[in-house]
Amino acid sequence: MSNDCSVCEYEKTMQTEEPCRSCSCCDDENNNWVAKKKKKINKNYVKDFMIDNGLKINVKFSIKTYVEMFHFDDEYNLKDCENNLRNEFLLFDLLTGVAEIEPLPFSPTNLPKQGEQIWFVAAALVITYNFDSGYFWMLACVASGNAFHTKEEAEENAPRIRKEQGMLKE
Repeated sequence: MSNDCSVCEYEKTMQTEEPCRSCSCCDDENNNWVAKKKKKINKNYVKDFMIDNGLKINVKFSIKTYVEMFHFDDEYNLKDCENNLRNEFLLFDLLTGVAEIEPLPFSPTNLPKQGEQIWFVAAALVITYNFDSGYFWMLACVASGNAFHTKEEAEENAPRIRKEQGMLKE
């Protein structure tokens, strides 16, 4: 038994359930392959993925090798920055680790989690602390761009931070 794509007429067989890759028509809810597969993806996988990667509903994030920003809506659909639904292949790549989330820099709107290890640039070295929002100096470092996910990231940004914050003698 075969089923043709109603837009580009690509023939798919029910045995292989191969999607039409020549156009985006198979994303149509009334159509075929992707619509059937969407229903099979368990929202719990997306929820677990979001928790593991520190993502929140309707909060933008980036994916390595992609220029644009993405977010998950309240129904756990992956959308781009223009709120267009992205195809399931990118979501599958994210869930299986083929595509990787690129963490956004810490900022007042993207605070580290309470107790999360973060790195700061000091006058002579790079230091680490577990984040505590009760300390004003930590919040000030985050707000000024002097808080990093990794030691390597902090060391890479150390000359810039030291110059911007007057830690270097001229």
